[in-house]
Amino acid sequence: MAIEISGPSISTISGENGSGSVEKRNRDHTLPPTGQRSSNETDSLTITRDADMLKKIEDALNRQPTTDDNNRISQLKASIDAGGYNVDPLRVADKFIQFEIGLAR
Repeated sequence: MAIEISGPSISTISGENGSGSVEKRNRDHTLPPTGQRSSNETDSLTITRDADMLKKIEDALNRQPTTDDNNRISQLKASIDAGGYNVDPLRVADKFIQFEIGLAR
């Protein structure tokens, strides 16, 4: 038996009348009473590609080394206050390009 998991209602904005009113539509999520399933029905779980991708991203993030962000922020603040923090515009541009290329994949 497959079970659809979703919220009890969906809100939609009606654009037909131009009023921008919000309509509520309730879905009927009824399941057969316990004990009334036929013997050939089985429970199943399907993981979508999006869920699989999110799991892979979560695993990759968990493998990243932890950093002491407070210490790094303190160092950057001190460097900026002392006038010793310099931004390399070519490095920033290169990072933007790498980011955009990564999005295209």
